[in-house]
Amino acid sequence: MSRARVNPRILSRAVICAVREAKAPREATLGLVSDLVLSQLSNSRAVLWVLLGVLASGAGATAVAAEGDDDAEGGGPLQERRERREAADRQRREDDRSLAPPPVVSDVHFEIVDDGRFPVVQRIKRVANGRGDNAVRTAMAQEETTGFSSMPFLRLFSEHPPLDIEHLDEDGLAVELWYAHNGYFDAKVMGWEVETLREARALPWLPHHWTVDWLRRPEAVRLTGYIEEGPAVTLREITVTGLEEQGRPLQIKVERSVDDLVGDTFTLSAPYDLAALIETLLQDQSYARAEAEVQVQVYPELGVADVSIVAIPGPFCRFGEVTLTGNVAVDPALIEEHIKVEEGKAWSPQDLKDTQTALFNLGTFAVVQTLPDLSVPSNTIPVEVRVTESRFRRARFGGGFSFESNSAELRARSTFSHTNLGGRLIRLEAAAEGGVKGFTQNGQASAFTLVSATRGIFEDRTEALDSVTAATSSRFEGGPVASLSTSLVVPSFLGQPALTLTPKASVVLDRDVGQVTRSLQVAPALTWRANRYLSFTPSLNAERWNTELEFTDEDNPQLSDKDLDYTLIYWRLQATLDHRDHPIYTRRGYYAQFGVSDAGRSVLPGLTFTKAEVDLRGYTSVMRPTRATLATRVAVRVAVPWGDDPDLSFVPYNELYFMGGPDTVRGWAADYMSSRACFTRSGEDINGDGVADGPLADTDCYTVSPDEPSLEVYPRGSQAVMFGTVEYRISGPFSIDYAAFVDVGSFIPDLNEPDLNPLKHIYPSVGVGMRYRSPIGPLRLDVGYRLVKPTGQFAADRRWAIHLAFQEAF
Repeated sequence: MSRARVNPRILSRAVICAVREAKAPREATLGLVSDLVLSQLSNSRAVLWVLLGVLASGAGATAVAAEGDDDAEGGGPLQERRERREAADRQRREDDRSLAPPPVVSDVHFEIVDDGRFPVVQRIKRVANGRGDNAVRTAMAQEETTGFSSMPFLRLFSEHPPLDIEHLDEDGLAVELWYAHNGYFDAKVMGWEVETLREARALPWLPHHWTVDWLRRPEAVRLTGYIEEGPAVTLREITVTGLEEQGRPLQIKVERSVDDLVGDTFTLSAPYDLAALIETLLQDQSYARAEAEVQVQVYPELGVADVSIVAIPGPFCRFGEVTLTGNVAVDPALIEEHIKVEEGKAWSPQDLKDTQTALFNLGTFAVVQTLPDLSVPSNTIPVEVRVTESRFRRARFGGGFSFESNSAELRARSTFSHTNLGGRLIRLEAAAEGGVKGFTQNGQASAFTLVSATRGIFEDRTEALDSVTAATSSRFEGGPVASLSTSLVVPSFLGQPALTLTPKASVVLDRDVGQVTRSLQVAPALTWRANRYLSFTPSLNAERWNTELEFTDEDNPQLSDKDLDYTLIYWRLQATLDHRDHPIYTRRGYYAQFGVSDAGRSVLPGLTFTKAEVDLRGYTSVMRPTRATLATRVAVRVAVPWGDDPDLSFVPYNELYFMGGPDTVRGWAADYMSSRACFTRSGEDINGDGVADGPLADTDCYTVSPDEPSLEVYPRGSQAVMFGTVEYRISGPFSIDYAAFVDVGSFIPDLNEPDLNPLKHIYPSVGVGMRYRSPIGPLRLDVGYRLVKPTGQFAADRRWAIHLAFQEAF
């Protein structure tokens, strides 16, 4: 007959309870327990646990036996102890509630009463003109818990606003007023509900008698407001007068804005925003004192509102005397060269902005203000340009990291800058950077990738192979990276404010998948700014490159040697048209860049090839239903070799184009959207071609199992690439933005291939991302996914990639 197994520890605790609760003498109790134990136990270890349980009952068992007769009569010392213990527990809970701080509001949200019956409600995510609970909450004095309130330790650093019951009526009136300002004039707050989410209690490790409020956990409640919205008031008509003499172009802009508002739900801010737009348009036409008066008529019984705006242009104005103040160590004549405001010139707010931007971009001033004095009765308005000089010499130290699907990098950086070299507003910048970079062929890159990469700093493990085309070295798994760079920015070159000279020089040790590069680069450039939007930059670039490749390709001259050593001298001309409202957090405008590079012409020795690049970007602001931006981008890049010398007529490997990564097609790992070169290292004949080591043909990249660890895959680069992006960016609370994007890319490995087809390699991907608006720029996290399943030489790839960067994609 089989027996059920009993956990000895559980049985031991049962023995203790049986002994302590028994009302019979100890000997009789032990007899009963022994029958239970012997009926279940079959091993010596269990017997030992039971004996320990009996001994643990100790002298208390004797006391139980002595008190058994009294308890049997209905009211002995044991019963009294139970009652005292329960009373003490009740008192402790009451003390916790009395000693704890007032209840804190963990969450505030609103419910909409559909039919006026309280409290039959329906919770919705968004209320009133598509705005959510956060927007309504701004009208209230009552706050809610912010920060990491649910985390045990970080909760101590969160704000815990107490519940203020006495002022909820005032908050109700404020909410009703907020609704009225947003088109719901009949909205009523029906009442409030306070729901307890967590009881007040002390922290487990806190002594009971402590009364320090911030160490005790207060009661947490959810505050719910019940609102009957009523019908919304729509904007029926907007009448604008006073612009009859200002020209048809200005009237068309105003009419378009009016058409966008008519028919929408009325908001009090909409007519005043339109009035501000009219004032701005008039000021752009030199009416510095332009005003616009707003009158609103609301008819709640009809559910409509009419708006009347009267524009008062005022007199035509000009700039008066321009005064410079605040400069101490900088020659005023050097500053005046960059001031766009001129005495006697027609008033222009854009000139004030351009002056502020030009002076701030010098890097010499911490604060730049352009202050017009509109209080003067004259139509000639004086302007004060006030500057505050910053520290001319400055040293900075910092670091950063990046993780891609196939690589990881950790860097430290130090910089030194002098913003007034020689007292001529010349800016000197020098930087030193170093770190470690690692790669992985299989799996996601991580911190362990960097640890493995550091081995290449101290040792170089090279395996001797019969074929030199696939040497295995720890240098190509990762290792140190470093760079030294310096640059000068000379404004007003040759006395011309529109010219800026920017010579640069750098020494770089870098590495990528399957390669280690060393380079020396010198590039003097001269920028001519034609106007506030358009600039041209010609430059002469001299470079010396040494590249070690882990792989070779005899069919491609740029990959025919493992040790590539060459000199590159080329001209480059770049034109930039920048009409964005902000260079980092862009919401409106457009951007275009055109570049042409030519190497080997006439007196320039070295390789012979030509590169052309086009990059077009557009940004459209979307205000409803959320504050968002629709961003688009199209880019084409081509590199064409030319010349009769086959030893010089090719595009070097470092000048080819590689797509994939955080800035191009985000469904791919960085630089891996390219034709591939595949190699084996194991010394085995994997593909059955009779060769133990060496390169595999392109078609063999996918005949080998993706799980084969000896297969190494390297991107070859392309002579032409094309890619485009459509991205929808939504601005959210707490400095966090969200994005959804579609990327499409195509590449052409060789422009001389006989079956050239630009549509042969088209790969779309989609994804989502999140951005944090930090003081130094957006911290971006994107996840991309390929819509087309990888096949052919990409069959071993993952369909997704993760990218982390400290800038927007474009």
